[in-house]
Amino acid sequence: MKVQLLSKKFVKPSIPTPCHLRKLKISFIDQLAPAAYMPLIFYYSADDGNIIEEKCKQLENSLSETLAIYYPLAGRYVEDCQLVDCNDEGALFLEARVDKKLAQFMGQQEGEEMLNQLLPFPNEMDFSPVILAIKVNKFECGGLAIGINASHKVVDGASLSLFTNAWCAACRTGIDGAIPRPSFEAGSLFPARYGLRFATPVHTYDGKKIITRRFVFSGDAISTRKATTIKNSPSRVKVVTALIWKAFIESSRSKHGKLRPCLLTLSLNFRGKTLLPLTENSCGNLYMLVVARFEPNEQGNVELNGLVNLVDKSLKKATEECAEVASPGDMITMVSNGMEEVHEEVRKGDADVCIVSSMCKFPCYETDFGWGKPEGVSCAHRPLEMAFLMDAKSGDGIEALVTLEENNMLRFQKDKDILAFTSKFEPLGTTQNHEKTEANSLRFTTNSSRLNRSALVNQPISPKWLFKWVDERNTPESYQINSTLEEKATDETIHKYTCSCSRTYNNTVQNYRRKFLSSVLRVMRRGR
Repeated sequence: MKVQLLSKKFVKPSIPTPCHLRKLKISFIDQLAPAAYMPLIFYYSADDGNIIEEKCKQLENSLSETLAIYYPLAGRYVEDCQLVDCNDEGALFLEARVDKKLAQFMGQQEGEEMLNQLLPFPNEMDFSPVILAIKVNKFECGGLAIGINASHKVVDGASLSLFTNAWCAACRTGIDGAIPRPSFEAGSLFPARYGLRFATPVHTYDGKKIITRRFVFSGDAISTRKATTIKNSPSRVKVVTALIWKAFIESSRSKHGKLRPCLLTLSLNFRGKTLLPLTENSCGNLYMLVVARFEPNEQGNVELNGLVNLVDKSLKKATEECAEVASPGDMITMVSNGMEEVHEEVRKGDADVCIVSSMCKFPCYETDFGWGKPEGVSCAHRPLEMAFLMDAKSGDGIEALVTLEENNMLRFQKDKDILAFTSKFEPLGTTQNHEKTEANSLRFTTNSSRLNRSALVNQPISPKWLFKWVDERNTPESYQINSTLEEKATDETIHKYTCSCSRTYNNTVQNYRRKFLSSVLRVMRRGR
C-alpha cells in the first residue's frame, strides 16, 4: 500500500488565546506519563453527499474552531519548563492519498506498518513539542481514514475522546454553547515537581520482531464464558482482560518451562471517583495504575475464574480508596505507589508484566463529523508488548489489539481460550503466502485423528454437505490438529496433513463446529 503525502500545514485556533492563558503548567501525573503519542484512527466510508475535498475543508475549519477552546492542543510542549506554551502555533494537519479502496484495506487487515502509515507520526516514540497532529487519508473510493496523534504528556484517553467528540460537533453544527467546555486545572491541583526524572524502565527486544494481531471477542462468546465458568457476573472488560492475562501467563510458562509471578497493570480513570474538584470534562492525565498480581500455586494451575476475581478485587479496592481521597497529596501518593511497584518489578525481572489499556465505554463510534458514524475505529501497532481494548462496533463485543514479540505471539495465539473465544485472528501488517508450505491449525469434532484428503478437497464446496459432515461427528471429544499443507499431495492419502493430535475436552461442541467449518472452507479454497 502506498500513502502519498499531498499537503502539510498547521491549523491555528480560530480565536487567539488570551495572554493570561498562554502558559499552562503540566501536572505531576503528566510528568509520569510516557513521552509518546497516543494513536487513534477512524474509518469512514464514502457517501453520496459531500465530495472528499469538501469534507477535508470542513475538517480543517472545524478543527480551527475546536482548538479555540482546546487551546493547549495548538501549543508546544516545553519539557525543561514543565509547561505547555499555548502559543497558537497550531496542530499539524496532513492530507494524503492512499492507492487502495477503504473496503480492501479494512478487509485485508494490513496492519502494523500499514495502519501506522495512516498516522501523522508512524512511530509514536518519535516525540516532539507538537501536541496534536491529524492526518486525513483519502482512499480511491472516496472513503476517509482520520489518523490522530496526541501527546501523552498533555492528554490521556479520556481527554482525547472528549476532544474528538467536540471536534465532531463543531464539524456538524459549529461551536456553540452546547459543546462542553474543557477544564485544564490539573496542573494547579497536582503541581509538577521540578527536577523529577522518573526513569521508566524500557524493555529492549534485542532486534526481535514485534508484531500486532487483532483478536475479536464477540458478545456471545463473552456471555458464554461468563455463564459457564465465572461467578458474580463480572463486566465484559474484566472477563476479556482476564482471558488475555491467562494466555500471557501460559505463554510465559511455555517460554520459561515453569509458572512465574505475573503483574497485570490496568489504567483507572479517577475522574468523578474522588472528592477532588475533577469532572468528566477535566483534561490532562488523570489516571492511576491498578496492579493485580498472580502468584503460582503448588498445583501449577491457572484458573480463569481466579484471575477474574483478582482483576475485580484490584479495581474495586482502587475505586474504594479513590472515594476517600480528599487532598491532591493523597492522590499523588496513590499514583506514585502504583507506578513505582510496576517499575520495580520490571527492574528486578523476577516477574512478568502484562499491560492492558482500555478505551471501552468511550464513545469512539459516536464520532460523526456529519457524514455518518465510523465504519471502524482502531489503535495502531505499538513499540512495546501490551494489549489495547476497544468496543467492537456491535457494542457488546470487544476488539483487542495485542502486541508481542514474535515468539511470544506464536505461543499466545495458540492458547485454548484465545482459540475458543475469539474469531480468527488477523495479522496486522503481514500477509500469508500460500504458494509455499505453511502451517495451519484446524480444530474439529471427530472420533478419528485421520482425514481423507479427497473428502475435503475434491468434495464440491457445499454448505449443506459441510453441515452434514460435521453433524455426523458430534462427539464432545475434540482434537487439535496441527497440519502442514504441502504444495503437492496425493488424492488418496493424508500426506497433505501431517497431524500431531493432542486430545482435549470441551463441552461446548457448537463452538468447535463453527471453527471447523471456517477452517475447512479455507483449506478447500486453497486446494482448488
